[in-house]
Amino acid sequence: MNKPSELPMETLKAAPSVTVGTLFLFGYPLSDWLLLITIIYYSMLTLFLVRDKWWRQRDRKGKKQ
Repeated sequence: MNKPSELPMETLKAAPSVTVGTLFLFGYPLSDWLLLITIIYYSMLTLFLVRDKWWRQRDRKGKKQ
């Protein structure tokens, strides 16, 4: 790690293992936090899809007028 720009990349590489280890130490098994991450991911995916559909409909209405 000679360059300052390498620090964020090295931190991102270590983040998943540190997160899993910390949650495991606090009593959360891997399956529980994986379930939580999956729920968050699908919620965000649904919100983005609904937002995109709403924006497309809004743009079409604006162009017709």
